[in-house]
Amino acid sequence: RYEAVADTLQDAYLGLLGVPWSLGRGSADFGFVHAPETQGSVYQPHSWLTHMTARLEEEQVEYDLGDTHLSVAQLARYPLVFVPTADFMTAADQTRLLEYVANGGHLVFGPGAPTLNELMQPHVGFGAVIDKAGQVPHGAGILTLLPKPSDYAADALIPYANPVCLNNPSLRLTIRASQYHRLCFVANPTNQPQATTLETTDHLRGLWNAAGDYAGETIEMAPYTINIWECLP
Repeated sequence: RYEAVADTLQDAYLGLLGVPWSLGRGSADFGFVHAPETQGSVYQPHSWLTHMTARLEEEQVEYDLGDTHLSVAQLARYPLVFVPTADFMTAADQTRLLEYVANGGHLVFGPGAPTLNELMQPHVGFGAVIDKAGQVPHGAGILTLLPKPSDYAADALIPYANPVCLNNPSLRLTIRASQYHRLCFVANPTNQPQATTLETTDHLRGLWNAAGDYAGETIEMAPYTINIWECLP
């Protein structure tokens, strides 16, 4: 939604016609301190969201991407939620996110507290609870204002680290669990062979491109391939 604010080309098929993506970006300056088209995009190299997801990947913390319209029940599935902010945010979204915190969640937002609602009228939501960098209790949870993702302590992410970690940052690892199974997917998204070892307290049993049980050996992965392991206690 933030990106759509600055997008003047709403016809997706134009890309098929070779129309440059840059021609669809608006150049108007509305005087925002935290420009929405920057802070909400993973394609902007300097956005809060880009830097925060990079921190999570660096510390090998599994995460999902959502939006601020998630219900309180959906948010409650997550012990820790990160929200990129601009100068404005829907009042109802701020109320819902604060309810998530009051119920025991931990919300980290940045780079600043929104001062306007969706109608560009003054609104104090997050700012009524916290108005400077740091964290404060709110109900049963915690609200953190984080202007710079680099300031978020790595130790704070340790409790959320993946139960399986690798030592090659060129590879991607994700874990998906159901009531009965937990699977670890390791992907090589590059065009070069890659090697890694896995660190875990789980017992890993190979299911796809991975034979037998894992015993700490180096895994060799061809370009554009995926290994799948079942995680057993």
